Parts: sequence; C-alpha cells; structure tokens
Amino acid sequence: MSLLITGIIDGPLTGGVPKAIELTALADIPDLSIYGIESANNGAPSSDPEFVLPSQPLSAGQTFYIASEVPGFTSFFGFAPDATGGAASINGDDAIVLFENGTIVDVFGELGTSGSGEPWEYTDGWAYRAPGATPTPTFDLAEWTFSGPDALDGETSNGTADSPFPAGSFVAGEPGFSIAAEDADKAEGDAGTTPFTFTVTRPIDTDSAATVDYAVTSAEADAADFGGALPSGTVSFAANKTSRTLTVDVSGDTDMEDDEAFTVSLSNPSRGSISVADATGRIVNDDLQTTLISEIQGNAATWGEQFGRTDATPLFGASVSVTAVVVGDFQNGDGDDGRNLGGFYLQEEDADQDGDPTTSEGIFVFEGSGPTALDLNVGDVVTVTGEATEFFGETQIQPTTIDVVDTGAPLPTPATISFPIANAITNGDGQLIADLEAYEGMLVTLDQQMTVADLFEYGRFGEIGLYADGRLETYTQSNAPDVDGFADYLDLAVRNTVTLNDGLSTQNPFSLPYPDGDYGTDDALRSGDTVSDILGVVRYSRSAGGSGDENYRINPIELPTFENTNPREEAPDVGGSLKVASFNVLNYFNGDGQGGGFPTSRGADTMAEFERQQEKLVAAITELDADVVGLIEIENDGYGPDSAIQSLVDALNAEAGAGTYAFVDPGVPQLGSDEIAVGFIYKPGEVALVGETAILDKSVDPRFDSDNQRPTLAQSFRDLDSGGIFTSAVNHFKSKGSPPDGQPEDDDQRDGAGNSDALRTNASEALADWLATDPTGVGDEDVLIIGDLNAYAAEAPISALREGADDMLGTDDDFTNLVEGEYSYGFPADLATAGQVQAFGTLDYALASQSLNSQVTGAEVWNINADEPAFIDYNTEFKPPNPDIYAPDAFRSSDHDPVVVGLDLAPEAPETVLARLEFEERFLRDAAIYSIDGDTISTDRVRFLSSEVELKRAGITISAEDGTFLPEFVNFIGDGLGVRSLRSDFFSFKNSGALNGRETLVLDLDEKNGAGDAFDVAFDFADKRGSGQLELAFYDDGALVEEALIDVSKRGASYDLDGDATFDRVEISTTGSLAVSFEAFEFERIDTDDLLV
Repeated sequence: MSLLITGIIDGPLTGGVPKAIELTALADIPDLSIYGIESANNGAPSSDPEFVLPSQPLSAGQTFYIASEVPGFTSFFGFAPDATGGAASINGDDAIVLFENGTIVDVFGELGTSGSGEPWEYTDGWAYRAPGATPTPTFDLAEWTFSGPDALDGETSNGTADSPFPAGSFVAGEPGFSIAAEDADKAEGDAGTTPFTFTVTRPIDTDSAATVDYAVTSAEADAADFGGALPSGTVSFAANKTSRTLTVDVSGDTDMEDDEAFTVSLSNPSRGSISVADATGRIVNDDLQTTLISEIQGNAATWGEQFGRTDATPLFGASVSVTAVVVGDFQNGDGDDGRNLGGFYLQEEDADQDGDPTTSEGIFVFEGSGPTALDLNVGDVVTVTGEATEFFGETQIQPTTIDVVDTGAPLPTPATISFPIANAITNGDGQLIADLEAYEGMLVTLDQQMTVADLFEYGRFGEIGLYADGRLETYTQSNAPDVDGFADYLDLAVRNTVTLNDGLSTQNPFSLPYPDGDYGTDDALRSGDTVSDILGVVRYSRSAGGSGDENYRINPIELPTFENTNPREEAPDVGGSLKVASFNVLNYFNGDGQGGGFPTSRGADTMAEFERQQEKLVAAITELDADVVGLIEIENDGYGPDSAIQSLVDALNAEAGAGTYAFVDPGVPQLGSDEIAVGFIYKPGEVALVGETAILDKSVDPRFDSDNQRPTLAQSFRDLDSGGIFTSAVNHFKSKGSPPDGQPEDDDQRDGAGNSDALRTNASEALADWLATDPTGVGDEDVLIIGDLNAYAAEAPISALREGADDMLGTDDDFTNLVEGEYSYGFPADLATAGQVQAFGTLDYALASQSLNSQVTGAEVWNINADEPAFIDYNTEFKPPNPDIYAPDAFRSSDHDPVVVGLDLAPEAPETVLARLEFEERFLRDAAIYSIDGDTISTDRVRFLSSEVELKRAGITISAEDGTFLPEFVNFIGDGLGVRSLRSDFFSFKNSGALNGRETLVLDLDEKNGAGDAFDVAFDFADKRGSGQLELAFYDDGALVEEALIDVSKRGASYDLDGDATFDRVEISTTGSLAVSFEAFEFERIDTDDLLV
C-alpha cells in the first residue's frame, strides 16, 4: 500500500472548480495502474473504481493530482493536473475511495453517510492529511485537517487565498517494512506444491538485524490449500540486509474450485514501523470441467443481476472452460483488417446444444484491445478457459488460456431468425429493441429479404439499419396522432428492425464493406435497397468506440447480397410550361461572403466545406430547372452583395449563365430574428414579380409564433408566356425537436406528432386565413403553399391547411396536398424510445388552392437526399478517410428532398374597357365620337364620302370594299354609317348608301388610349331594310380568328368571340336582302394600362 489520499479540494471558481484529489506516493510505485479512485456520491456505499490511474511510475514523495477538468484547476493553482476524470467531480459532501488491485486500501469520509453538516464536510473548501498518516480502509477524522466549509468563497487563486490549500505539503512518517507480491498469481497445479513468492523490504535503519512477523489469511482459500495450515512465521533481516524473499507454498489438487485470493500480512516489527502491511496472492484454478455455453448464457429462469441488468449470466465471475467451434473471427491484429472487435465468437457443435430455444448456444470471447496472441479461424475447435463476465449487457468470457483442439470443423447449423421478433425489450438506455437475447453470440441467418432503412451512421460506425417489411412509413404520415396507436406502431417497428454491423471497433473506418466489399462512388447504396443471404453472429453492444445505443447487431461472417432496388433517378418530369420547387438547403451559410467567417454557426466549418456544399446545391437546383424555387434554411444575413442568397444566385448564374436567376428582396434587413430564413429565387426570363412582397409573422397574426419559427414569405409571379399569375408562400414551421419554453401544450404528447404540434397548427390556421386576404394584392386565387412544414401528412397542421380559411373540407377555399403518398425525409420513428428504427414521411410540401389545382400538370418529390447515406454530403468529418466519397452532384446535397410542381397557367382574364364609336349628324359634316367607359376621347368631323376614314385620336380606321376594281366609299347618311359603291349604288337607289351583301365594311382597331384588342362587338343600326344576317370575319395580327353569321333585330346585333379570342380587325357584310347603316359600334377591349407590371 504505497499510495495515500493526502488532499481534497472543492473550489470556488464558476462551476465549483477546481475539484481535485491529491495522492502521494509513500514508496516507489512502478505502475500506478494498479490503483483506482471512486467518489462515493454523498457518501454513498462504494462499488468499483470510476477512474483507473495511468500506467506510469511514481516515485516516493511525489504527488499526483486528479481533477474534474483542466482550465479551472490550472487557473487556480498555476499548474496543470496530472489527469482528469469523473471521479474527481466531487462536492463537499462526497467521500473518496482508493483501490489497489480492486481492494479498498484508503478512504476519506464515512461511506454510506452524506458529508453535509458532518465534521468532514469540505464544501467550497478543502481537507488535508495529517503528517505521518498511512493508508487505511477505515476513515479516521483525527488524521485530517480542514479549512471548514466556504473557506474559499470568493477566492480566485490558491496563492492569494486567506486559507490556501496546502498542496504538496504532506510529510510521510518514517518508512518501515513493506511487502509486495512478486510471483503470486498462478495455477496451483494438480499435485505437490507451487511456490508463491513475495518480497519483504526495509528501506532505512539497516545497520542492525531485525525481524517482522507474517501470517496468511483468506476468505476463499483454506488450510488444505496450504498443506493443512495457514502459513505464518517470521522474516529475519541480518545487518545491512534490506530485502528478503518470502515463499508461501500452495498445495496442488484436482478439485473443481474458483480462483482463490489470499493475503500475506506483516506485523510486530522488532524495530521501526510497517509502511505496507499487506500483499495479495491469487491461486488460479486449473481444474475446470467443461461448461456448456447454454449454461453460461442461461435464461430468464437462471439469470442474475449485474451492473443494474437483470439478464446477466448465472455464472458471473466464475471460472469456466468451454470447448466449441469458432463461428466468428473478429480478432485484432490477425491480418484481417475488416474485423477487429478484440475476440471471437464460439458456438456449441450441434450435438452439444441443449435444445432449449430460450438459451443461446454462442458466446463472445474477449481477448483485449491489443493484438491476439493466437490467430484463430472460423471452423477451429478450441477450448477456452476463463472468467464468465458481462460487458455492457453482452455475456462474454475473458480467457486465461485458449487451446486449439481441431481445425476445419463444420460449422454448427445457423439459427434462423424471422421478423417480426416475438418480443421487444427495453435496453440500458431506455430504448425499445427487438429481443434477440436467445441468439446472442450465435451464428444466425435471416429467412427473409430485408430493406435498407437507416444509413445515417454507416460512414461513421459502419452499420446499417434494416427493416423486415419494406420501407417503414412514419406513423402520422397516414394515421392521425393517437397515443395507443403510436405505442403499438413502435412495438411492431422495433420488432421488425435489426442493425447490420461491419465488425470493426473503430469509428470512421478506412473502408466500408457494403454493398459489395468496398464502397465507392459508383455503389450508391440507398435506403429502399434490399439485402438477403445474411449469415452472421449476433452481438449485443454499442456502436464502434462505445458510442450510440445498446442494441443487438448482426456481424456478417460473409458478404450479404445487396440489390439496388431503389436506384437514383433524374429530376422528375412534371410537365407544364412553368415549374415551381421547394428546397430545404440545410443551413447554407456563406461565412462573411468574402471567403472568411468560418466556421459558421450552423453550416460549413471551412471554406472548403462551403464550396462542396455549394457545388452540390447548384447541381441539384440546376437539374431541377425550376422557374421559381422556395428556399428553406438559408442564412438570414440580409440581401446585400455578401449575403448567402446572393452567393447562391451568383453560383447558379456562373453555372447556368449570367442573369438566369435572381432573388426576391422582401424589403427588410432580415426576415425575422432566427439565424435561418426562407426565401425565393426565380428566373427573370420566365416569370416576373407582380404585386407586393408579403411577410406573415406575429405582428400580422398573433397565432403565428414567429419568435419560435421563421416568418412566411409570399410573392406573386406572372408567367411571361401565358400571362398567368400565381402566388407562392414559402414556409419553415417549428421543428419537432423541442417545445418552446413555458408552453406545455407543445410538449410531446406521445401520440406520434412530437413536440410543438399546437404551435404548428396555429401557424397553419393563421397562414390559411392570411392567404385568403390576398396579401400580395394581385386579386388572383391561384396559390401554392410550399416549404418545410415539419408536420407529417395526417397531422393537424396539414389538415388545417387543407381545410383552408373556413376550416372545412369540401369547400372552394380548400388546399390540395400535391405530394400525397410520397416521402421527403427520413428520421427515427421515435428518437426518445426507438432511435434505431428509421421511418419516412413528408415534411416538405406543395399544397395548391382549388383554382390552381386544375392547372397543375404534375408534382413529385425528387428523392436525392432522404435515401442517401449521410457520409457522402459536403462535410469532411465522420467518413472514411480514403478515398473521399464526395461527388459534386445533387445527391445528399441536403437532408430533405426537394419538391417540384409543374404548372400550365391559364392566361389571366385581363381587365377590359368599353369602347364606343357613334355617329352624329351635324351641319355640313357628320361627327364620329369615340369614348372609353363613357369618357369622350375624341370627336372627329367626317365627310359625306371618303375612300377611308382614319380617326387618329381614336386609333380606328374605317374602310370599304366590294370585290371589284371599281371605287367604293365610306358613306355617312345622316347619323348613320354605310357604304356607297359603283357596283351597288350608282345604278340603284333602293339601298343607296347602306351596307348590303355585295359590299364589305372594315374596321381596324389600333392599340391606343389604353385599349387593345377586342373580345366582342355590338352594332346599333340607324336604318335596317330587308331580311338576312350579318356576316362577320374577325382577324388578329392579319390572321383569321373567327367567322360568324348572326341574326339581327330592328335596332342592332352583337357578337362575342369564342373563349379568350380577341381581334383587331372586323369585316362586316350582309346576306339576303338585308341592308343596314350603323349608328354606333361598341367593343369590349383589353385594358392595356392594367398589363403594366
């Protein structure tokens, strides 16, 4: 016992640091790793060391400091601690225990008693060992001095403290006799005696002879182990002798026994004192009978409790000897770099299995973290002798001997596992998992095809989540939230899930084995692919390096067969003349916009990562080729030349051509107060911005909690080809990750909707009501809601949007979910209780108003992200080091999939004006009066006869023709207009001056005075004779649009062209004996002033 607890401090700095323990060596210690420290919280009973000291020497008189952290300790003392560990995270009422080889040798504080209010309390103070003290497993208050509680309050350094901690000041007593085990841990043998040797030393006062007594005691060994009596006697030192060897003979036998420890204790020195009184020997049992693995594994009827677990081996701590077949070779340093778990799996031969389906026939033999001493292969038959133990819930053997009995033996018949597994259990992390305890350590095969579900940890930990029933849909994608229903869903989901592991203990492995032995850029393993022919061993463990949750994992012993049943696809063809997309760009942050400012708070850590991120986003957006793109999770740093949205537009234009893309500037410095925002980019060559840019936040509607989610942005666009207008609102609702503070209604109700469901529902109701008010002011009902709504399709927020402003389905203000039945995001079915189960659903949407829905030509989610493994993204950490499996393509450009919608917008019905041209008889010359919507534009005097009448201010030209080379004239008769021609009128006065069937009157309409082409025409007659119809021909830009024969009344006639057809020229004639003169013409014409944007 050469190490002593000499001081404890609970410091005054922020966080209560420094918290530290001072240890002092009483004698030279070759290897400190035989010692361990535990802090007994509030004086709680001791169990095992929390912290094992490092393997290094410590000379007599030297101190060793263990602290809870480095900065505070260094700041307070002016030097760094020797080590840090959780065992030093002490408060002023915690006891401290020092172990040597697993045995308590020194104690500070009363175990089982909280120090609060006790004489040994050291809160915000310290305790220090009295001079001359030696290690003792019983706390002696008299051996300690104390600062008293709160003595260090307000102090900033030990050097300036009024009551400083007396670091390194312990004074040891005069060293005396010591004993240490020399060769005292070995097998007893089958007969005779085996010598166990110890060394007794005296370091000072050696000029005279001396003696010291010794005696052997043990709670495990008995007199028979030592030839009939426990040894005792005296060790004698001649003058000037400092060291003597003490031999304890152990008798050999063939009895089945556990390993047995014994202690040699010194007492009664003839002079001087005793510094180290005890040393321990261990008699290793070498007389084991073969134990069946099924007996070690046990079942519910025989399991014991260890480390808080109730399924521990019933033989925990016992020495066992097993002869079985190697079914999984995962040894370190054996030349197989593809598997290195530090051991191997054994399974009983078929003939030795117990036939009980509740007991496993396999077990893991853990050799340690270093290279194996004996290279084994699958098919070797070995005898392993060692201790039955547990490691994080997996039953193991820690071997003392391994002997090869045979090689090349046939493997035991693999156990067949069928999903769903019968039961789910709760692991040590509180997670639900499929119960594969009966298969732990065994060679198994799966009798069904499995679907690749979870690739999130593949690059980092080399494992893939598999699901037995195709792709798992998120519960609330098709089911309304329900507590019981969600619980049943999770139970089945975990029973259908298993993890496929690569058999490596390292994180970020050099290479990845799946799908075909060495993952590369062409493999494209995706969720939705399938795998079969799985043959491997079942392991219960955490992920590589001890990370992740405890779970059963299958470690294949040969490569399974993967099928690329979910291949990558090109951007979807959604038809239409216009495309609109929604894309979550996953924290696109551009630093300071000038190449610096990295790492960013949420996005890329370096400029190199940002460039990779941008390359992928540009590839995705340009391949989508949408004319309008709603962006989500773009940095909210304004709209200036160094802003993130400008950087993205610049990068897109560098790829697609200058001026291809532009962004919508909402006219505010930032859109809300979050670090991220929504936004729009668009193609100005395809669409134009119309109306006002509108923002929805809490100032518009208190139901929209913009303190806890991003404001919505709405913008109207005109299709430059069709003239059609639509409004899009891009959104990013509150996530499911955590509820807002002080809003218990937003806590997770365990019904599948997650956190903040009420907040999102309120936001949806506010959004639907706001859009009904025409916030952009364009007077158009074509609306498209897009964005990341953080709600699945059957949840209340989506229902609220589908119902529209009147909160009722089946009415004209409803919205239609255009991506029904698709998925855009993969995430654990329930992170709190089933993190290993990956489920898929829609968080990203396009919802169309009723008027717009009929103009939708298609809508799809482009699955370029949710199905892809995370390690192919832009990040440079947590992935295989070589080769770099990065590609500047669209795949894993984000974690959400983009949504794209095709539109064929109907031309907008333009505003119209009512144009009227009427004739009035006046002295000498008649008048042509032109008005628009009742306001007189011009009054022109016209002659009685003219070959052509050009009313310049009205923009109307009137002419006539009769199909001959003879002249014809526009004729004004009183207050009427007709045609006079040589063919019809100069030789007949029956219809003189009126329009008849042998003549044509032509009106040409120019765009003038804010009036364009006409939709219809109405005629007021000044005179009508005979019978027949008007014969009309309409032209637009020289092309015949429509012809018509129409009936007339005594006073006139009218005609409206079909559909949205318009004309700028009309030719008028008659049939039969009909002859008419016109008092006025009326046209419904396009209001060209309204077309100005």
